[in-house]
Amino acid sequence: MIDTRVASLEFERWQQGRRVEGSGRVVSVLRGVTAVSGVVVCSPVDPPTGGGDPETIGQLIAQVLATGGGRWQRVVSLPRWGAAIPIPAGTVEVSLELPLQQSADVSFQPARAGTAWQRDDADLGPAATLNVEPPPYATRMLIAVIEGSAQLLSVITPAVVAPASIDWPASSGTITAGVNGARVAVAWEVTA
Repeated sequence: MIDTRVASLEFERWQQGRRVEGSGRVVSVLRGVTAVSGVVVCSPVDPPTGGGDPETIGQLIAQVLATGGGRWQRVVSLPRWGAAIPIPAGTVEVSLELPLQQSADVSFQPARAGTAWQRDDADLGPAATLNVEPPPYATRMLIAVIEGSAQLLSVITPAVVAPASIDWPASSGTITAGVNGARVAVAWEVTA
């Protein structure tokens, strides 16, 4: 039999947030606590250091055992701008894998998750650049070239001529305007 008083105290501490230090292996953050549906929020504390993918710093693993049976699991590559995972009600288990010298704050928000869009527009002169950086908990981006032409995020992608847009997983990068400049809009889908 599970001592619900201990689970309740543990859950309350987890709702307030917990700092997890990286160990290079999967570490259990919360195990066996029954919760209502909500959102697991993970925010890296420090920028990534050295090697590997500079945008992905670890893995966040959320599992829920439903009261009536069944199992739900979600594994997310943790970007340096953080992740928010909506989870259903049930017995929650959360694990996190972070490299050494890295830490993250993990918490639970007992609320319905939704999405919101944030948008920025820019007028770029000839061959001007725009550095784009995802806001916290961004999952997807939409880049629209409204006027002119631009090279989007990477020198290996072809330049696009207005009107054009791409729908891409959230990532940082540089947009470079063509020889006549460009008007671009960048929209971010954010878990809220």
